[in-house]
Amino acid sequence: MGVVIQGEVTLPAELDYFALAALPGQVAELGGVVEGRAGQAVRLAALLESAGVSEGVDWITFESDDGEFAISVHLDAVADAVLAYSLDGESLPREQGGPVRLYVANAAKCTSASPDECANVKSVTTITLARERGRDTRPKTPREHEALHSDQ
Repeated sequence: MGVVIQGEVTLPAELDYFALAALPGQVAELGGVVEGRAGQAVRLAALLESAGVSEGVDWITFESDDGEFAISVHLDAVADAVLAYSLDGESLPREQGGPVRLYVANAAKCTSASPDECANVKSVTTITLARERGRDTRPKTPREHEALHSDQ
């Protein structure tokens, strides 16, 4: 299982572990981009370039495999994001947020209006590009935020 890229792109695709590993923009050590994290990743920009983002697209939505969690942010806000997909040469384990986990470098505190720590979506299976904001289930109050992270 991998990640589907869809919506306003020239080449919609489903990318498994091997397809992600074959993309340019590889990050050999995730810890160099996201402090305290291990594994290998690919830069989101490389994936978007391979998919061919349509002109006029401003929004990107990332959805988890269970459909319970999604974020939708302005495309510019995740310019430095990476998709972790491997740990020690194997697929990223589910316990680590696999098979694909989004990390936004320099994320703000959760519940902020910009891409925040809650934007580091675990088990990403769908990435959708659009001209308008998509589904976003991030917590909107401190209580919702606490409840989200108490399950992790």
